[in-house]
Amino acid sequence: MHDKLTHIFSQRSLHWFMFIIIGAALYGFTLHYPFVFDDRFFLIKNPLIKDPEMFFELLDIDEFLSDYVPRLSHPELATSFASRPIAYLSFSLNYLLGGKSPVFYRLFNIAVHISNAIMLYQLLLSIIRRRSDENGANRYLTIPLFAALIFLVHPLQTQSVTYITQRFTSLGTFFYLATMLLYLRSSSDGSAVVRRFVYVASVVAMILGLLTKEIVLTVPIALVMVDTILLHKPLRKTLIRLSPHIASMSLTPLILLNLANEIDNNQNLLSSATDLVGGIYSRSEYAITQLRAILSYFRLLVLPYNQNFDPDYPLYQSLYHPEIIISILVWIAFVVAGVRLLRRRERNICTDLTCFSIFWFPLSISVSSSFMPMSDLMFEHHSYLPSIAFCTGIVAYLHHVVNIDSIFWRNAVIVGLCLVSLVFGALTVKRNHIFHSRISVWSDTLKKSPNKFRPHYAMGKAFYRLGKYDQALLHLVKSLALNPDYVEPYVTIGAIYLDLEMPQSAIELYESYLASHQPEPRILMNLSLAYMTSGRLQQAIDTVKHALKLKKDDVKMLILLAELNLYAGKIQRAQHRLAQAREVDINDPAVDMSSLHNRIQGMIQWAIDRGAVTSS
Repeated sequence: MHDKLTHIFSQRSLHWFMFIIIGAALYGFTLHYPFVFDDRFFLIKNPLIKDPEMFFELLDIDEFLSDYVPRLSHPELATSFASRPIAYLSFSLNYLLGGKSPVFYRLFNIAVHISNAIMLYQLLLSIIRRRSDENGANRYLTIPLFAALIFLVHPLQTQSVTYITQRFTSLGTFFYLATMLLYLRSSSDGSAVVRRFVYVASVVAMILGLLTKEIVLTVPIALVMVDTILLHKPLRKTLIRLSPHIASMSLTPLILLNLANEIDNNQNLLSSATDLVGGIYSRSEYAITQLRAILSYFRLLVLPYNQNFDPDYPLYQSLYHPEIIISILVWIAFVVAGVRLLRRRERNICTDLTCFSIFWFPLSISVSSSFMPMSDLMFEHHSYLPSIAFCTGIVAYLHHVVNIDSIFWRNAVIVGLCLVSLVFGALTVKRNHIFHSRISVWSDTLKKSPNKFRPHYAMGKAFYRLGKYDQALLHLVKSLALNPDYVEPYVTIGAIYLDLEMPQSAIELYESYLASHQPEPRILMNLSLAYMTSGRLQQAIDTVKHALKLKKDDVKMLILLAELNLYAGKIQRAQHRLAQAREVDINDPAVDMSSLHNRIQGMIQWAIDRGAVTSS
């Protein structure tokens, strides 16, 4: 009677079904929630995912970048697309299935997250089976079950699931786990042909992962630790067997070096590709700060309160800062604990899994949180892959410290882990609710990051889309005060002035920006619109021509120039610009060429009927 609870949680056939039901319950209600933050940038307004033929153009990366960088409103889309094509392929499939609806995007994200939980379960189960007989495997079955369950329900995962764009992270983790699981399966019982096929599949999974997100770079090192720490295999034999995986690690630096070379040759990319080739911080500043940031992730995994969509994390510049000294001491304690577990005379699967997790946690986060600077010091989705090591280590350690042979203590651990899962699940539902609107996301963020420019801009943009101009201007002006060099608020504030029929205010704003910054195509285009609205046609024409020099073959600029020439009575020039626009071969969803063409042709006919045209 006393071990009924253990028996219930040992029914393997129910576990997959349980993961699917719980995952669907936690995230299913978010399917119709809107796109947020840079979902619009990477998905809705990204022309590269609208045409499947774009992926074939990546076969000639140099030509791809030279073709599309000058024509994209955000050139960094080209570098991101080139370095992470598998993730973008999934976005493209979602677009083909559902267009601009968020449903298929979110459904895919939820399916990936549930699949990751199932693969973690299978991975740990496979390791335990190799270390134990059937009875031993059943004895420790609650380790893979609750490690996967806590990973599934943890509220910190919302940043990688509900925030659609961070599929980069969750899908990268999918291939990371697939590589590990297939590698282990390739050494299991079965025919040589099957084992060889599964082994090759593990290498392919790693390559696909590297083309999804760079976090997969560390998977060969993780597999070395699996073989040596968990399965007690010789290091030399492991390295030989993993040689194809290790060789595949060169793919990421080769891609990034190639992109870096293109960036050096293209000034349009130089200012925008910081996440690929280094951020706005020095390597030393970023690395020092990450000593603290990684512990902040760990704290959020232990106690997931005060989550922040866009944290305003402090920059640390000295190793002698008190908080950095404390962080270093904590890291030393972790390393010492891992080494002591590794050197224990009496090791079992629980101690080995705990030891493995201690070393896997910093390894799995090292790509995003080490010495390679990124533009943001901390983002919650960086903890998605490391959370697997956290969940595994915590559950394994609990099984180690209690008397696992005691039915009472075994049931006590199960009850405790069930309660933790229940609380985490409730927090996940609560956290997901803030994504029901853009306003709610940024309201929550501004409570926690009131002095960061980006949440103010995003809130202003959200109010602008709702037509609430007063509230929009309040946040956009605050964003500019916090970061006067950020171009986006200038663009939006000027657009508000134009909507309010205040072209002179827009002109003054844009001219003030251009007086202190490098020319920016969107600023110039909006300034041209303001000049046109004010009746200053020649200045409008000159300004949009200047913009076209910076951003050749931009469809909307060419159309605007056609309109301006038409208003000036220059029909042949208008027709020439319209022809140029129609020749531009880019599937930009923001540009309806058919309606634009009809509008211009109608205006041309109107001008001809009134004789208000010239031939020059």
